[in-house]
Amino acid sequence: MTKIFEPFAGGNIGELASTDQFSVSAGSYQDSASEETEEAGVRRGVIKTWRMERPRPDMAEEAPQSEHGSRTTRRTIAAVGIVVLLALVAISIKWALDRTSSHAAAVAPTKILSGGFLQPGRSIYSANGHFRLTMQTDGNLVDYEIKRRIPQWESGTSGNFGSYAIVQPDGNFVVYPEGRSAPAPGQPTPALWFSGSYGHPGAYGVLETDGSTVVRDKGSGTILWRSPT
Repeated sequence: MTKIFEPFAGGNIGELASTDQFSVSAGSYQDSASEETEEAGVRRGVIKTWRMERPRPDMAEEAPQSEHGSRTTRRTIAAVGIVVLLALVAISIKWALDRTSSHAAAVAPTKILSGGFLQPGRSIYSANGHFRLTMQTDGNLVDYEIKRRIPQWESGTSGNFGSYAIVQPDGNFVVYPEGRSAPAPGQPTPALWFSGSYGHPGAYGVLETDGSTVVRDKGSGTILWRSPT
């Protein structure tokens, strides 16, 4: 028995075929559009990533400049540190010298009393510690500025080793050769140098704060003799 197909409800077979073809075509178009959209999105993502990762020309130039600036800053800081260190060392040395001078002035004698001696190698100091009067072992009596070691005055008696200085009881400041002393009355003096301040018993010698060596009267303090400057 032959089966006869009935027409499709709502239309004929041609319409059905046409509808199916349209559905298939629409589906294909939608799939194609989705693929193109997805591909475009991938391309945009790749481009965006490339732009983010690619260094800008100005950033490439900034890095070396920044590194150079850092090196310059470090060098400047190091230079400043060295200058500060040198300044601190200079201050420390000055402080040590001043302290040494002050200490020497505090513990060392500043006067040669009447009848007192200044033996070879011995010294007296000014009250401010800036000057020193030394009876050198070569026989020369010398007044020095301590820091620069500059002679302020000297007796000019070098070459007489072992000589000594004395402020005699009569007030005369004298340098004698080793083993000699004031002569008996009426006898020639063996003195190598003297101040000529005799006739003032009790006078004493002082190294002043200005560097001058003086002989002062015991009672009045009047200067009887001052070293030439």
